[in-house]
Amino acid sequence: MDTYHALGVIKNAPRRSLDEIHAMINKLNAVLNSPELSKAAIVQVMTARLHDCTRERGGEGANEANEAKEAKEAKEAKEAKEAIGRLMRR
Repeated sequence: MDTYHALGVIKNAPRRSLDEIHAMINKLNAVLNSPELSKAAIVQVMTARLHDCTRERGGEGANEANEAKEAKEAKEAKEAKEAIGRLMRR
């Protein structure tokens, strides 16, 4: 089995039914297709099923590093949305 060390390993994760997985994908698609797309909305959907999907936040002041990171994350979210769209059309 190939492993990707940078992604980490999930051990002892509960198995999800295909219905649960499809429901999460549908919720994620709804968020990604929303005109109010935000990281917070994506994280909310993901944490509903992936309870350890959290990240620490720094102070409330936005600096250049945070802005660059958020721009990168927004670009990645857009690319993920496009990839999911392509997968759903198959």
